[in-house]
Amino acid sequence: MKLRKGDFAVFAIAIAAALLLYFILHFNNRSANTVMIYENGVLVTTKSLLIDAEIKLAGNTVEIKNGQVFMKDADCKDKICVKHQPISNVGSIICLPNQVIIKTTGFGDVDVVVGG
Repeated sequence: MKLRKGDFAVFAIAIAAALLLYFILHFNNRSANTVMIYENGVLVTTKSLLIDAEIKLAGNTVEIKNGQVFMKDADCKDKICVKHQPISNVGSIICLPNQVIIKTTGFGDVDVVVGG
């Protein structure tokens, strides 16, 4: 089996795409400062990621500790959300069975602009 010029082009494009994706994911990892917790699509609370807290919901317990947020406990069957690593950067943890979303936002994120 011989490689042709087109094969090298495909390899080069694949490597370039992989490097681009790596740099986008690696350098877009912004620090977070706010935690928003949604239950059944409704914003339940907004907390600072800098202040330790424990938030009890109907079937889940969310904990903010040492600048990280994680799902401490859940009454769902698979507990995938509990197994998720704590997050301190912009991101989210989702418990699908209980419809709970933990979303972190960063220092530079703008939600609302008031005035003009």
